[in-house]
Amino acid sequence: SELGGSGGGHDKACGAVIPKDKMKKFLQEMDSRLSNS
Repeated sequence: SELGGSGGGHDKACGAVIPKDKMKKFLQEMDSRLSNS
């Protein structure tokens, strides 16, 4: 919700709805979090 969207999921899947103008920031954040896990 930091980027004005929403998300959900379960142990085998996930989903997100984010504003189009926040897509680049969303992808950068996901890449960063996945790289650091």
